[in-house]
Formats: sequence, structure tokens, C-alpha cells
Amino acid sequence: MADHGPTDGGELLRVGLERLGYAPTAGQLAQLDRFLREIDLWNPRLKLVAAAGAELIVRHVLDSLAGPPAIRRLHGSRWPSRGRITDLGSGAGFPGIPIAIMEPDTRVDLVERSARRAGFLRNAIAAVGLPNAGVYECPLEGYGEAADLAVYRALGPLTPQLLGSMRRIVGDGGLIAAYKGRRARIESELEELRRAGVERGFTPWIVPVDVPFLDEERHLLLIARHATAA
Repeated sequence: MADHGPTDGGELLRVGLERLGYAPTAGQLAQLDRFLREIDLWNPRLKLVAAAGAELIVRHVLDSLAGPPAIRRLHGSRWPSRGRITDLGSGAGFPGIPIAIMEPDTRVDLVERSARRAGFLRNAIAAVGLPNAGVYECPLEGYGEAADLAVYRALGPLTPQLLGSMRRIVGDGGLIAAYKGRRARIESELEELRRAGVERGFTPWIVPVDVPFLDEERHLLLIARHATAA
């Protein structure tokens, strides 16, 4: 993480959001702060994230919220401002809960198979006050809704098996957004999909993402499912 930026956590969050193009309200900043306090409260027991303080804000909150502006730049009106976003393997609620806070007109489903982490997510949603978010305690294969956009940060490499599971979730014309690091690793994952022949019906883009105060290589791997795909 970079060693510059405001030292106060609330100011770091506000400045970071503004650099990403958001105009956060006082209510949204309060919701994000409450969410961070819930993580601090539960983290010793559940080991949700290996970060705290400024590192938690930059590596997790700002990184999560760098996704929507990048998708809008590439797809414009395809961003589901009033559709359904599914956060796959939500874990500590990243990126789903920050997105639900900053995109209040969008439905956000948090899919998490761990009962303990699903319990944390339900508690966080109630504590923060997010009527547009819900928790599905199930594996990916048990999630039965159709998403306009599926996002994930913590499911590991995009394997042929994982893409196969997502094929059903996003449906025709849907979009997958995977939060990734180095470009070389993403290209290796895409090559594996090509060798397996499962990339048919999908169009991928690798999109550089600038996370405020983070001096690390970050990308979104965006994969659109063709409306004509079988």
C-alpha cells in the first residue's frame, strides 16, 4: 500500500471515494464507517480480513468501489443501476456491501456458503441499514436467481469449472466482473479457459483499475455473456 494520503480514516475514505468519482453523502459515509466497525468487532473471531485501519479502507473498501466506475466507463448504460448484482463468495462483504451502500437503487445479493460468515453478513446488513441487500447462504450451485452482473474478489482463479457455474447465474447478456491483480496472471487464466474451450459465448476485457492510495497492479476481468450463447 502507498504511504501517502490522509491519516484520518474518515478523511482517507472520503478523499478516496471522491477520486473514484463518487460524491458520498454524510449518510453513506456513516454507513461505510458502521460497516468497518462491524468488521473490527467480528474479525477476531471469524478472521474475515487480514487488514485494519487505513489498510482495510484502501485494500478492501476503495478497491471494491473502484469496480463500478470502471464498468460504467466500458459499458455505460449496461451497468445495472436498477438491476441485480450478485457478489459470489462474499465472505466479509467485499465488494457487495460497499457497492450496496453507494448504489442504493441496485439490488445486491451476497452469496456465501459459510454459515458463520453468512451470519456476519446478515448482522452487518442490519447494522448498516441496507434494504437493497440480502444474504444467500449456499454454494454457487445453490443460488437460483438471475443476475445482471456477477462480481467476486475471493474465489481464486477463474477456472473452467467456475466459469461454468457462473454461466447459469449471469444468463444471456449478463456480465461477470472479477477483481484481480497482475495482468500476466489474468492472461494465464484466460489461456486456460481457451484451452478448455469454455470461453465460447463470452467476450473478455482486462481493464486496468486505479485504486486510490494503493501502489499495486489492479485490474478487472470483465466477461460478457453473449445473448445468443447456448
